[in-house]
Amino acid sequence: MTAVSKIPLEPTVENGFLNPLPAMEVEVYDGIDTDRHRTGAGTFPAADTYITDRNVVEQSWAEQLSEKGVDIHENQSITRTDFHEFTDEYDLVVDATGQPSLSSKALGTTNEYSGYMVALNSDVEGDFTELYPNSRIILENYTGYSWAFPKTSQRANVGIGWTVSDRPSDYMKALREACKRNGWPVPSQERTNVAIIPEGPSLDPDRTHLPEHSVVRVGDAAGIANRLTGKGISQAVESGFLAAELANRGQLHNYPDRLYQRMKTEYIFATVVRYSLHVADYGIIHSYYARREQ
Repeated sequence: MTAVSKIPLEPTVENGFLNPLPAMEVEVYDGIDTDRHRTGAGTFPAADTYITDRNVVEQSWAEQLSEKGVDIHENQSITRTDFHEFTDEYDLVVDATGQPSLSSKALGTTNEYSGYMVALNSDVEGDFTELYPNSRIILENYTGYSWAFPKTSQRANVGIGWTVSDRPSDYMKALREACKRNGWPVPSQERTNVAIIPEGPSLDPDRTHLPEHSVVRVGDAAGIANRLTGKGISQAVESGFLAAELANRGQLHNYPDRLYQRMKTEYIFATVVRYSLHVADYGIIHSYYARREQ
């Protein structure tokens, strides 16, 4: 997790924060074939970043909220009918249901998002002594990367992600092959998670707040994950706090512009980097900024 200071929990092991990440090791290869060549490498410090057991972090946060009187209902699906009942009954509904969001599904607007990435990850056991406590990202000549994030010297989260234009036909096969060529344990399909991540910004800012339905969207639902790295937790936390702050002040109408201004620098940087890598879909985000500046 990045931007850990934004999360209102003590960064302790008991709360799921296993260790601060000293540095990220990056390796660049010219492809994924067996005869590939390493074309570059570097080590970069990681500020305000922890390797976490995310489920423990979320459980600790839920317990803290429960102690403050917030009712939490776990493992409960929400239907479109439920959504409309909520928007009729409550002053505000915060939609944090990912992309495409429940709001989009209920309103029949799932096509309003412009792009997404696919990522697979799994916790595995093995010998990560050589890497721990650092983490490693492997760039292999596609728009995306594979990774190993050690949680201990004997356990790590490994995964791979792609933009939709570069995704393979068989996700699990691609993950297994990435683990083999990078010397990581190969996870089982049963223990592997699949996630859809927005190529942020992938939603028109004006659609992040739907006052006619008393809905505000945060995190992936608002289409604001980083389009270069795929990270989205810090953006989700920041957008959630921003929505709460503005709602408390009766200024929720300012949410789309405030959110855009907060994320603009990060998006521009990610766009420039991807453009320098000759990413074909640059026109999507370029037209997005053109619309916002008009």
